[in-house]
Amino acid sequence: QAIPDRVMAEGAGNIWNVQTAGWDSRRGRPYTYIFFTAGGTGARPNKDGLSNTAFPSGIMGVPTEVVESLSPLLIRRKEVRPDSGGPGRYRGGLGQEIRLSVRTDRPWMLSCMYDRTLFAPRGLFGGFEGARGEVLISDGRRPHSKERLILQPGAEVILRLPGGGGYGNPLERDPEQVLADVVDGYVSVEAARTAYGVIIDPDTLRLDSEATRALRSGPTPQVEKL
Repeated sequence: QAIPDRVMAEGAGNIWNVQTAGWDSRRGRPYTYIFFTAGGTGARPNKDGLSNTAFPSGIMGVPTEVVESLSPLLIRRKEVRPDSGGPGRYRGGLGQEIRLSVRTDRPWMLSCMYDRTLFAPRGLFGGFEGARGEVLISDGRRPHSKERLILQPGAEVILRLPGGGGYGNPLERDPEQVLADVVDGYVSVEAARTAYGVIIDPDTLRLDSEATRALRSGPTPQVEKL
């Protein structure tokens, strides 16, 4: 409260370290490998949060090509998580979804060291919280975020990294900025309406300015947390 123009909303927390070990069938030898990745930072008083970037280190993660060339890991998907950044006048940074497996014919180990899976990053001054992180295994398990797992060959790990909290009232965000986020795939058409009070045609991705003004100026705007 003392310096509202100099603080930022809560972010995804520490770096998500992906540490695996086992047998590398491609090279015929044991391996161990760890790489860094990150969720979103909190929104700032005058800017959106940074997507998939650790704070305060600024580490953005290891490129897929590097991971796959140095280890038997196979990155099957790596993409931003839509709607994971907390809504606000300035949006929280987005998290990401990573799906990975190991090219091996033997059991392998995953050591989880992940944060923000129970408590979502909080927004500031009317901003909403970002998405919580999740750890999933293709066999249906939802392991603890600090658990050591032994997985079978062919198992796939799904990591959904958290997004940062928003800053300020989402109803004060420029509708054109919301539209840009929808076009970029950062915010869904539904979240644009429910979280920001912005009406966008789902077929043409055009902003309906008149409907947006009517929704935002109504006696009880239908705006809710994601």
